[in-house]
Amino acid sequence: MLDINIKTVLLGNSKIGKTSLVRRFVENKFISSDAYMSTIGGAFISKEVFSSDGKRVLLCIWDTAGEEKFESVTRTFYRNANAAIVCYDVTCAKSWNRAKSWVSELRQFEEKCVIYLCATKMDLLKEKEKSAKRAMDPSIISMYVKSMNIKRHFETSSKTGENVANMFLTIAQDYVELNKDQLNAGETIHLGQRNTARPCCFTFLKP
Repeated sequence: MLDINIKTVLLGNSKIGKTSLVRRFVENKFISSDAYMSTIGGAFISKEVFSSDGKRVLLCIWDTAGEEKFESVTRTFYRNANAAIVCYDVTCAKSWNRAKSWVSELRQFEEKCVIYLCATKMDLLKEKEKSAKRAMDPSIISMYVKSMNIKRHFETSSKTGENVANMFLTIAQDYVELNKDQLNAGETIHLGQRNTARPCCFTFLKP
């Protein structure tokens, strides 16, 4: 069976739930971003999934630091990435503005990287006891997605699991579809970094 390794990087401000997204996908558990220490440098984790036609795909995920002082380090993690998930907190306009900066930077330096936009913390909009509101008009986001040629936009909640697995599995499926000619020709694609010894363990890297 062919091995398809996809280097995927998560970008966005700190405390918007990037690590929570990965933990929900890999371990199917929720830990609030408030319970985490901010990621320093980056954390690597991989998980094996299968495409709709049975191809084995290894998602090699880099969860990057969101603090500005680590941005130069973060840039080393998105080099040669096959896919980027640019995250923002649906209730925080500041995180949306930073997400747009990451998209522009990827468009400038990683032209082949497929970009996905991810709204986090959708559960906050649905909890009656909280008064959280969308910080950005959905129509503006929709126009932005089209104008920047972003592959897909997902609205997610790590707390409820809404759309989290679907997002990662869609990225894997999209990659298989985009590279189907190579795969049908019998070529093995190795474009990410692989961690076969500990496929579901975080490795934290400090600058």
